Amino acid sequence: MNAVTTTTTLLRKEDGVALIIALMATMLLTGLGMTLMLLSNTEMQISSNYRNSQEGLYAADAAVERIVQDLLLIPRWNDILTNSSGPGECAGTMSSFVDGTCSSNLTPTIPDTG
Repeated sequence: MNAVTTTTTLLRKEDGVALIIALMATMLLTGLGMTLMLLSNTEMQISSNYRNSQEGLYAADAAVERIVQDLLLIPRWNDILTNSSGPGECAGTMSSFVDGTCSSNLTPTIPDTG
């Protein structure tokens, strides 16, 4: 019976249980912390994408408004749609998006609003 008593005594000892519980609690808190970091990064990406899409929407809307104002000043829209002048010459009507004169390199730009 001595062997049975020794085995029972060893099984009833709880010397390492506190360490195991502490390690499991640490793992649980580490997992929660990593989940919160992932969630925070995802929210930041979502808000950044939304901001960029709104910025693009407003820029496109402003460009449409500018073009509409250009078109309202022109009495005949056919002058813009067709180039009635010969090659190397400029048409009578030019958009305000074009910098330079007719003979220079025509580069569409958006003016600096400063």
